Amino acid sequence: MVRDFGIMIFHDFLLLVCVYLFLMPLHVMEKKKIKNGLILCGAWCVMLAARLLIPAIGEHLIAEFFMRFVITMIAVGLISKKISWEMIYCTVWPLIVYHCINIIWNSLHRVSAIEQQPRVLQYLFSLLFFAAVYLLLSITLFRWLPRNGFYQAGPRRTLSAAAVLFLSLFSYYNFYQNRGESNLAVLVQLYCVTFLYLQAELFKKSEVKQEYALMERMWYQQKKQYEIAKDQMQVIDRKCHDLKYQVAAMRHIENPTEREKNLKELEQSIRIYDSIVKTGNEILDTLLSEKSLICEARDITMHCVIDGKKLFFMDSIDIYALFGNAIDNAIECVEKFSEKEMRFIDICVAEKQHFLYIRFSNPIERAPEYENDLPKTTKKNKQYHGIGLKSIRHIAEKYGGDISVSTEMNCFNLEVLLPVK
Repeated sequence: MVRDFGIMIFHDFLLLVCVYLFLMPLHVMEKKKIKNGLILCGAWCVMLAARLLIPAIGEHLIAEFFMRFVITMIAVGLISKKISWEMIYCTVWPLIVYHCINIIWNSLHRVSAIEQQPRVLQYLFSLLFFAAVYLLLSITLFRWLPRNGFYQAGPRRTLSAAAVLFLSLFSYYNFYQNRGESNLAVLVQLYCVTFLYLQAELFKKSEVKQEYALMERMWYQQKKQYEIAKDQMQVIDRKCHDLKYQVAAMRHIENPTEREKNLKELEQSIRIYDSIVKTGNEILDTLLSEKSLICEARDITMHCVIDGKKLFFMDSIDIYALFGNAIDNAIECVEKFSEKEMRFIDICVAEKQHFLYIRFSNPIERAPEYENDLPKTTKKNKQYHGIGLKSIRHIAEKYGGDISVSTEMNCFNLEVLLPVK
């Protein structure tokens, strides 16, 4: 099939304009519109060079498609500055939209008198048509598709979009190469665009649903934290109340034995300040002091052998989440025991051969059941429980480490091993 070289490079330009408008609502375009526009202009120059160096590209629509796809994808990758599924997704969408508009234009071209007009007028009418459609798309479809400046395209979304692209390409090839039915080709292209739009809306609704579930879970955790704070205040109020009456009573005691007895009780009352933990890490000190007060209120002993300075490479939020989840799980486990000697939690943090070793240990009633190498939650409300150990594993993997759980001598051990950076 012999095609006009000028028309081919003109349509290369129209495709890259479509890509630019498709990327416009994204965060990657903020304050970099000119720079990213120049990248796409460079891609157009590469397409032009490819056509000049390999003339056969213009004679085969499939070869032309792959040339456009690869160069466009590389340009999108340079704009996004990373290789990702979203890079492929942002290449697939504009190609399908371009195919759709191109076939609609050529269908109109065939049934109108434009074909008899001079070449310059044909280019002008084509440019005006594409400009009008692109303007409409830029204020509607292209603006509606992203969510918070991203497409959040994963493998499923991208691969299904790629499958639709091949359907679009087949229709496009059949229309030009075999002079297929124009009405059918237009319907197929509109179907492809509609399918991708509905797919994008479904994925956005799924993301909103997941965010809602996460917010609900966070609300539940905040409610739980509020109840813990109330317990802490009750402990402090009770201690202060006891101190006030003990000090008042001591003013009237003359018997040395009785006075000594009351002094010991007073000393016992101010042991609340022993709950303030000093490990060398401010975030961990705050968390452990908070958990110590909870343990004090619930008559649980917490033993800590911790070098908090070794946690220097960890993010504050990750420290709080890792230790908070592990200690909360241990508290829930040991508070069920009535025997005083069973109500304890041991925590150890140390460096061993360039690895940070973190261990949590507490007594258990019986060995837990396991699922995916982690104990299954025994709570009825599984929506809000059973995520603590998964969260700890996720944090460990974030720093290139791992966790292990074991049961030994009626004690549950959670061990976290992280490479020290």
